[in-house]
Amino acid sequence: MARHLESGLTDKQYRFCHEYMIDCDGAKAAVRAGYSTVQSNVMAHRLLNEHPKVGAYLQKLREEELKKFNLSKERVINELIKIAFSDISDFVIWDKGKVILNFSEKISKDKTAAISEVKKTQSGVSIKLHSKIDALDKLCKHLGLYKDPIAEALANRLKVDLTTIPVEKAAEEYQKSLKECT
Repeated sequence: MARHLESGLTDKQYRFCHEYMIDCDGAKAAVRAGYSTVQSNVMAHRLLNEHPKVGAYLQKLREEELKKFNLSKERVINELIKIAFSDISDFVIWDKGKVILNFSEKISKDKTAAISEVKKTQSGVSIKLHSKIDALDKLCKHLGLYKDPIAEALANRLKVDLTTIPVEKAAEEYQKSLKECT
């Protein structure tokens, strides 16, 4: 099995990393890298969670990609903020029951980031903004503003300190916690 000197990965692991960077779909990346279709989900999980060299190499590839496209976490978050806090009144004026598009010269470049589509219609011009809800949702997830009480309760029930109790007792505790969760 050949190893890539720079990363210490096997050929398949190396290919998996590069395939994963295409669409971030572990199972598909595993198949494209030459792993079994039947076990692709399991293999992807193992590669992504149990192989530190794979994780380290993926992080290196991500950093290279960020640099290549001049991306940063801050830049992406700023774009989401522009969408999340956009206001339709920046683009249109309501006047005597009519909706009139604002002059493009009056709209700042920061504001136009929220525009998804502008098209000519039979009755004039239509403007569509990116989804505020989607942008707000992504920001909330990133900032950790969502708390899932069910997931937290399950995580707390499944925590068992295996260093302080015998293996048999740990197995009993684990089975007990599984029954409580159902």
